[in-house]
Amino acid sequence: VGISGHEGRQAVNSADFAIAQFRFLQQLMLVHGRWNYRRAATAVLFVFYANILFVLTAFVYNYFNKFSGSALFWVFLTTVYSYPTQVPIAVIACLNQDISRKTALEYPAMYISGRKNLHLDKGSAIEYIFKAFVHAFLISAVSIAWAAPSDVDISVLGTTVYMACIYVCVSRSCLETYTWTWLNLGVILFGYLSMLVFEPIYYGSDPAIFVRFGPSVLWASGNEPQLLWSTTILVTAMCTVYDMVALYIRKEFHPNLVDVVIEIDRGFGDDSG
Repeated sequence: VGISGHEGRQAVNSADFAIAQFRFLQQLMLVHGRWNYRRAATAVLFVFYANILFVLTAFVYNYFNKFSGSALFWVFLTTVYSYPTQVPIAVIACLNQDISRKTALEYPAMYISGRKNLHLDKGSAIEYIFKAFVHAFLISAVSIAWAAPSDVDISVLGTTVYMACIYVCVSRSCLETYTWTWLNLGVILFGYLSMLVFEPIYYGSDPAIFVRFGPSVLWASGNEPQLLWSTTILVTAMCTVYDMVALYIRKEFHPNLVDVVIEIDRGFGDDSG
């Protein structure tokens, strides 16, 4: 951080950030610095979580295909997976403000989250990895349990697991959101709805899928697409409820300073103590 003054502009020219007066340093560190740390931590952990979840579901499938090498997902699906899952969290991370500017200045001790790396330490990484394992198990178990007696082909099973991964990730990004704007809502809807457009475009070019389901597995008529959507919605609800319960237990019984101040900022806490 460089401060411009009578001494010259050498410090400013070689600094990442420049301010005109020392008093601006308070907001730069306590407000913007802390916001940026939380945003970066959220984005990094979520990207790891989303990719681990996607890979684990494909890995679990290998146990059921006897490691034959058949792929659960079409190449196109693996290519575009990052768009509906990570575009929302990228936008959300850019706009997120877990506490207001006023509260950040009233509670300067909140800056400790960055100094002690509370949101990007080994514990946080293990927590997200564990959630990815739990979610991958729920998605795989429910999808395969539905597919086994129904005698569906791999295109339906793969699409079910794929849509479940997307919907679980987008729902998870909602839980990471503290600041709701029209832009946040727009990217959330993009995550939920984008594959409803892209999937028919790709699947319509596959003769095997086109003959059986028409241009789309998602939009086809019959019993299998209905079970596909019911499975996707059920798995999404299960994973979201698990996350909400885990978050409630942690904040209710093992809160840290950040959790307490966030509740005070939202008007749910008591700052008398």
